[in-house]
Amino acid sequence: SLAAKGDGAAAEGLQVFLVDHAGHPRCVEAQVALAELALLDSPPRVKAAELALAEAEKFKELSEPVWQRLAYTRMWCREAAADWKGVVEAGLKWLQDWPQADLAAAVRMKVADAYFRQEDFANAQTQFELVAKNHARSDYAETALYLAGRCAVNLTNFDAAIGLWESVAIQGGRLSRQARIQQAQAKRREGKEPEALKVVDELLAEKDLDPTVRRLLTCDKAEMLILLGAKEARHLKSAVTLLRSFLAEPELPAVWQVRAGYWLAFALET
Repeated sequence: SLAAKGDGAAAEGLQVFLVDHAGHPRCVEAQVALAELALLDSPPRVKAAELALAEAEKFKELSEPVWQRLAYTRMWCREAAADWKGVVEAGLKWLQDWPQADLAAAVRMKVADAYFRQEDFANAQTQFELVAKNHARSDYAETALYLAGRCAVNLTNFDAAIGLWESVAIQGGRLSRQARIQQAQAKRREGKEPEALKVVDELLAEKDLDPTVRRLLTCDKAEMLILLGAKEARHLKSAVTLLRSFLAEPELPAVWQVRAGYWLAFALET
């Protein structure tokens, strides 16, 4: 109860319980809780956590849920130590032993993240997509699809990234808008400015956009219009009109004045 409330006396209370009730069936839970509290410290006390887990494993006849929690917390130790290879090894072993367990989605997300941190984007993408496929109703599914798109971009597979973000966008969840922004940027990087412009215009039509996001999208739109202006002059005129309107915004921060001012000058010179 103390641990759940974030009370600093939780660890002391667990230690007292272990001394006063040695051999009690719930001593295993107390040791695991001590390990988790050690990992939540800043900085994490990894060695203390591993010692607590070693003590927990000394108990006989542990149930499967307890073994799962022990193995999961050991993986958390590797994460706290920034041992990403260790996270992958521990996570894949966990998934091999308990593929259908409740924690499977969380474990696979950690494995995917560890691959991503090692810049092994191909394996990271595979693991993120497996989360979305095998745990489609979990809280992790949307995030997994979005991050799979990030992996695809790092692999310069823009078509795959756009498709993954489209899957996120059509779900209408909390990452839907961000996925569409990423789609526009990927289409632009692929040289598909007309398609990117269409997505940006749809986003700019939304009334509840964050001001910073709106400014970013407006500048992106202007820059794409200027690129298209190399073939059709009307796009240059549209860019000039858009940038002048943008620069007329009251109290526009300097960073945006500089960016928009540069491109306005470039468009006028062109």
